Amino acid sequence: MKIKIIIVLALYSMGHFAIAQNVIPVKLEIEKEIPGETFPNTGLKLEFWIEEQNKFISLDTTQTKMLLFEDDLGTDILKAHQKTISEYEKQQQETGYSDFYVSNKNIIDLANTRALNDAIGFKLLLSSSVLPAEKAKELHIKAVIAYFAEDASAPDQSTIIQNFTPENEVANWQGKPITIVKNGSRSSDGNNERNIGYSLQNSDIGVAVKEIDMVDNSGNMIKNLGYIYMEEGKLNFEIPEKLLSTPLNLKFTYTPLKSVSLPIDTRISIGL
Repeated sequence: MKIKIIIVLALYSMGHFAIAQNVIPVKLEIEKEIPGETFPNTGLKLEFWIEEQNKFISLDTTQTKMLLFEDDLGTDILKAHQKTISEYEKQQQETGYSDFYVSNKNIIDLANTRALNDAIGFKLLLSSSVLPAEKAKELHIKAVIAYFAEDASAPDQSTIIQNFTPENEVANWQGKPITIVKNGSRSSDGNNERNIGYSLQNSDIGVAVKEIDMVDNSGNMIKNLGYIYMEEGKLNFEIPEKLLSTPLNLKFTYTPLKSVSLPIDTRISIGL
């Protein structure tokens, strides 16, 4: 049994953001332990919306850094979180199990930081099992959020993966091998035909894919594969099962990416 406090902002925020982007605090969620609870599961989640006019593709995890996360009473949430992770990994290594669970090793939640359909920008989620002090009134956050977005000023380009078959997960992308993995199937609306889902790591190709077409050996379009989407850094698309009996040529139309580095320095009133 837990107490969950959800504050939908309405949070007071002041800070310094990059001029081109608007960083908006959206929601704060705090989950507290009830005294005597057998399996306590405390946690803090803070969600921002970052406006980006160009299509967000993925975080650059090599350059994204959390620099400061503390409350006004001196609780260093970042340092405490890192200590918790260290203890968790040590216990796992020594015993093979842990008596507590860590759902997010990074305060910046990489899996759940993503774009939303038909929205300008992307959601940035911070989460930790460490709570601010009971009487804390403010959180101070400093971070560098590095990410890749579609470079809308660049012209569209295309490349063709030749002789794709579902049996061979390795494909050739402009001279280098990439892995395309089957990730399920679904029935098409209104008939009994099935579509087979496939995904590939967007970091393997480093572009913003806009369309995928089946083409013949001369590059002429046979069929547009329709809806494609990004999720957790993966590009997802579907191919009608009936078309997979022979090798396919897949034409990817894409836009190059640009790298963005966004410094965040903000204070948020939490009023606990």
